[in-house]
Amino acid sequence: MCAACSSLAADYVVPFDEVKWHAEKADGGCRLYSSDDHSGIKVTFSTASAKPVALTITGRSIHSFGEDLLVETEPPIWGANHYETTTVSQVTRNKKSLTLDQGDDLIYRDIKSGAWLTVRDLFHSVTFPTANIREALNVFQSCTTHLPPVSFNQAQKTVFNFKSGALALTPAQREEIEAIAQLIHFDKRIVKVLLTGHSDNQGDTVVNLSVSKRRAQDVAYWLMLAGIPEEMMETRGQGDRYPVASNMDEKGRYQNRRVEVELVRQ
Repeated sequence: MCAACSSLAADYVVPFDEVKWHAEKADGGCRLYSSDDHSGIKVTFSTASAKPVALTITGRSIHSFGEDLLVETEPPIWGANHYETTTVSQVTRNKKSLTLDQGDDLIYRDIKSGAWLTVRDLFHSVTFPTANIREALNVFQSCTTHLPPVSFNQAQKTVFNFKSGALALTPAQREEIEAIAQLIHFDKRIVKVLLTGHSDNQGDTVVNLSVSKRRAQDVAYWLMLAGIPEEMMETRGQGDRYPVASNMDEKGRYQNRRVEVELVRQ
């Protein structure tokens, strides 16, 4: 039997004076986690913009659990009458981590109410009490309430199209700009916003260059109103030099009349 397996060949509860829960803002989202050196197990609840809470379990001892592994919540030792509990058997795992195929939200619901979190198989288990979770849980919940409505992956490259002759964003587009601004405020790794205006090929080339710049400047204006510093933005116009569609019909020309917004992280 491996050393890791031997150390876990029993039901193990992380001692109250050792279990520590932590919360932090990270990777454009929020994390709530606890780790135990003795068992080599770390449990992490995480979420990001427009994503539900997900539970990931990692550590050197994950491989010691058999195929009958369960993730479950259970009442604390002092009472069983007022706690909801959940058992999840469907997981996706590799050598050092596992995620739940379903039930993350129920597990999170239970630990918020004071239930303990357990990883077990037929031969051993590791249980994380939640007696000391309240402060970290408050930080995590505060973080989740301030998550922006869009994620970095969703907003990293955003395109705003314009009707013929239009120089300003529509009200709906300005709402998108507000959502992007919230993300920039939240994610401190975003250090630059590139705004590039384009036009179709109708009319004079010099005029098209000016129009593309003015469209990019309008996007910058609304970002500044949302609190994004001017020095963080780089605005330029490309005129009709870089079409993404044919200018032979209005559908293609509409696609070419655009401002591309690109967010750059450190």
